[in-house]
Amino acid sequence: MSKLIIPLWICCFLVFPKITPAEVVTYRDVTGVEVGWYDASYALVITLSDYQYAWGDLDFLNEDANRVAGALMEQGFEVVRVNNPDHHALTAEIQQFFDIYGQQRYSRLVVYIAGHGYTLGEMGYIVPVDTPLPQTDPTGFLATALEIKQLQHIANQAPANHVLCLIDGDLSPTRLDLNPGMVRPLSFTTSEPVRQFIISGSDHQNQWNRSMIADQFAKILYGKAGEIGKDGYLTGAEIGFYLQQRIALFSAGSQRLIFGQTGAGDVVFTTTPSLSYILATQRALMRNEFYLNLIDVTRTDDPYSWQLLTRRYMRQPLAPLKESEETRKKKAEQTGKSVFGEEYDF
Repeated sequence: MSKLIIPLWICCFLVFPKITPAEVVTYRDVTGVEVGWYDASYALVITLSDYQYAWGDLDFLNEDANRVAGALMEQGFEVVRVNNPDHHALTAEIQQFFDIYGQQRYSRLVVYIAGHGYTLGEMGYIVPVDTPLPQTDPTGFLATALEIKQLQHIANQAPANHVLCLIDGDLSPTRLDLNPGMVRPLSFTTSEPVRQFIISGSDHQNQWNRSMIADQFAKILYGKAGEIGKDGYLTGAEIGFYLQQRIALFSAGSQRLIFGQTGAGDVVFTTTPSLSYILATQRALMRNEFYLNLIDVTRTDDPYSWQLLTRRYMRQPLAPLKESEETRKKKAEQTGKSVFGEEYDF
């Protein structure tokens, strides 16, 4: 087994560094009101590729997992990278990760595990590199494989508010006590706790030859999924629903995704908002400002306020207002400025 903790200073050499886990990450809605924050961001990325038994090696997973780790670093995560742990080390690494990094309430945690998976009945298992085949050694399999419910239990014990787990294994439908999840307003999801699970599956176990989750998940975090994140934010629910659609489409239905969660919150990531969203938001804020200023104008007897209002927001030229020179000078002496803080043009 190899383990690597990618230090924070490496993030400084990325092309688009955004945040560092030591910083408080603040999220605001379109009006600028603070709706949530994270004190820290940590990720555990595990690959299981070099198997001792006849599961079949998955050498391509290392490259895929490195891409995921890089995308998470781009999002400001400190990444713990683990390769090929046996069943003792796998459980220990997961437990240690939550024990060390999951103690802060306002932190976000991501766990990504890629390797073989297996389903017995309705129970899904992650297969460590030293786990025997269930067909030849069922007792050894059950003694060493990691049940996904155990991962869920470990995650539930951590005080951290927001946890997202991605299991990139070849699992058929797995029974977990999860809600389907839904996309909610950012102000609501950031304040509530959540445990979200994204689990890959297919109709044919052990016929895996490429990871689709890693590629799509990395693209999403890099802001290359144009359908979501237009407002500058990505949530775990949006990612889960998007991956379900994309993987079903790309695999022609042979692979599918299980997404669900416990808790009403949502893990939040950032992305670059689309130009159309920025313009729409600016128009909405301008309309809001216009109506607020309109209320101010109706409370004054200054006729030039109306002209300034329409000139700024409606962009319509008006005929000069008729007013005596004496009245204009008197108002200028009294205020010197309009209700908008703009000086009169005398």
